[in-house]
Amino acid sequence: MATWKHIEMGTYMHKETFDIYIVTGDSHPDYTDGDYFQIDELIALPVQVLNRKGYRTEMCCSGHLTGSHTIAKGLFKLDGDTSRGGRSSIRFKKGISLPSLPPGFMDSNHDNSLIISHSYNTNDIYGLLHENLKTMERLYKWALELPDFNDIEKDIE
Repeated sequence: MATWKHIEMGTYMHKETFDIYIVTGDSHPDYTDGDYFQIDELIALPVQVLNRKGYRTEMCCSGHLTGSHTIAKGLFKLDGDTSRGGRSSIRFKKGISLPSLPPGFMDSNHDNSLIISHSYNTNDIYGLLHENLKTMERLYKWALELPDFNDIEKDIE
């Protein structure tokens, strides 16, 4: 049973059920007790769908500005800064393969784990935010269309 306390605001996902909880700053069950992990809000729904379909993930990021030019630090410049965008990515657990890639994503392999990512190529903060939101929408729709991972494994046998 989770204890109640004031915890950091954000979005949390249960490690077994993949239920999503958004913490607004009031007292909540202790989502830091090991049964939950913090997740970027924009990528929470696609990751929930992937995990519930058996495509187990171990890391994800909805996409943030890269380098020292981050929104949080207030360093993003709109006056000719040549820095470029950021990246959305999902790293899957070892042994997971995908029948297709989401639109605009590339795949790579690190330590025998599949990683899919989408890079943003803009130095316009509003352009990046718009593209990021559209990318998360495409990722979610793609995940909904995937067959269950266990069904794919049965077809291979």
